[in-house]
Amino acid sequence: MAKSLKVYGWRGFRDGTQSREVIAAESIADVLRRAGITRADWKWSGGETGNPEEVAIATANPGTVFWHPLDEHPTDRAWREGSATT
Repeated sequence: MAKSLKVYGWRGFRDGTQSREVIAAESIADVLRRAGITRADWKWSGGETGNPEEVAIATANPGTVFWHPLDEHPTDRAWREGSATT
C-alpha cells in the first residue's frame, strides 16, 4: 500500500531571489530526492503546510516541485514548475 501524500513547503533560492517551494510527497526524504537536494550538509528547514493555495497546487501534480519568488505580490503570483532548488 502506498503512503499517503503530504504537502511540504520550504524556502529556496532561485534566479537571484528567495523563493517559496512546495511539493506533495510521501516523506521528507522523498521531498529532498524530488527537489534535487543532494548535499549531505544541507539543513532542510521546511515542513508540512496547510496553506490552501499551496495544498491545491501541490496536490494537483504530486511529486512536482512548484515555486514562486517571495517578493511576488499575491495578486501577481504565478507558480512555476521546477525540480532543482539552489
